Amino acid sequence: MASERGSRDLYAVHGQAIYRIIRGIVLDAAVADQLTDRTFEAAAPSLRAAAGAGSTRLALHRLAVRAAIRHLRRRGLLRLLRGPVAPVEARSLAAQALGALSAEQRALVMLSLQAGMTHDEIASILGVRPGAVASRLRAARLHMRQALSGAEPDALIVGE
Repeated sequence: MASERGSRDLYAVHGQAIYRIIRGIVLDAAVADQLTDRTFEAAAPSLRAAAGAGSTRLALHRLAVRAAIRHLRRRGLLRLLRGPVAPVEARSLAAQALGALSAEQRALVMLSLQAGMTHDEIASILGVRPGAVASRLRAARLHMRQALSGAEPDALIVGE
């Protein structure tokens, strides 16, 4: 009972952030819901022993990013999701720009912009050096800028 309450508390604190990261990578709300639940189920045993909120946050994000990318690989979607998001699905210019990125690039951008993580934290999650994170983020931002530069002037009105 106490462990169930602890899992609910953990979900209450980190659930929305984890969902947003996964949603930004897989671009599918239903799949993001499922993967978020699975992330917390997988994390429960190992996080009980984790020390500190910072390590819990990083561990959850690490599990979430890996689950999202693993899901796309298993479904053969990594290659398909490298192109732009279909206009019907794109609710904003930002979604279109994210859709132009690979899943790995979306993970970097989401961890940096959505989760507000430092290069060191992202490097820890992805298992790369901070310099590689900086370089890959720079490339992802350039790719997003290029995707947005092809947008029609009317598309610059957010919310339509």
